[in-house]
Amino acid sequence: MSKAGPGNLEAGVLLRTNTLKWKSDGRRKDYSDVVNYMLPFQWDCELTPEDTLAAGEGMECRDSVFTAPPIPFLYWAEADDGRWLSPPAAPGPSQAYAVIGEEGRDCDRIGGRFRWLAAQPRQVTVQWDGRNEAIVPVIGQDGRVAGAPLQPRRIDELWVDLEGFPEPPNADEDDEDDDPDDQPADKSALWRQTAQPVSSTTVIRSTMDLMEKIASRQMRLNQNDWTAWCVRLEQTLLRAAKTAEVAEFQGLKVNPLSPLRDPAFRPAFVQANGPDSALYEAALSSIELAWNIVGLRHVGAKS
Repeated sequence: MSKAGPGNLEAGVLLRTNTLKWKSDGRRKDYSDVVNYMLPFQWDCELTPEDTLAAGEGMECRDSVFTAPPIPFLYWAEADDGRWLSPPAAPGPSQAYAVIGEEGRDCDRIGGRFRWLAAQPRQVTVQWDGRNEAIVPVIGQDGRVAGAPLQPRRIDELWVDLEGFPEPPNADEDDEDDDPDDQPADKSALWRQTAQPVSSTTVIRSTMDLMEKIASRQMRLNQNDWTAWCVRLEQTLLRAAKTAEVAEFQGLKVNPLSPLRDPAFRPAFVQANGPDSALYEAALSSIELAWNIVGLRHVGAKS
């Protein structure tokens, strides 16, 4: 029942009518058991079997509350020729639109891509038709949608993001890491936090323990989870790229990821030279490049 007028009742059945009150007396605060307060009843005229139902007014045409943008998202890419935002491939002719940069001006569009002059954004503003505007998310090169930059983590902290797979990492921890108010104003301070002197023995032990846990976990994975696992593995290990532990292996000239390339430490369906194997090898290569350990000797190899 609406105070502004009668409501709309298609059909109804009242049960337990002996416990209900048909009319309110205006002296109570609780009218939950009063029929004419809860339902659009009228008492002014009597209805007879000869009375017929009449159709109400048609649905009112309202203005559009939301207009979808020409693109649902943009891809982020950072390469030698700059930083770029690229739209997804369109099946047909696309509507003209502009991507607005941080300075409030249209980004330069070159060859279907938009040049971005700042750090990777989580979302950007898109304008079209001269009057419509919307905010769309940005998908990073690591596949995360509107993701904040991942902060560095020590190697002995990485397993927490992998042990619960395929469940997502702890969102609370990521939120804490991504809070800009908690980040050092001086970028070099962040490096000093993660580059404290560490014992070579401790680094080797903790890293090899992580490699053993990764190998054991991925050996038990289903093929349906393999793509997501490769993405999670890459994203997680990239967070240690600027840490003192990785720098220690650079000094030792040893590639700590090399055991993961052994066929014995991957599921049977990844043994062949198929798409699953290629995806896994690409993830390891990406980590090795970020860790700056490409070409270093394998664990256990003679120097």
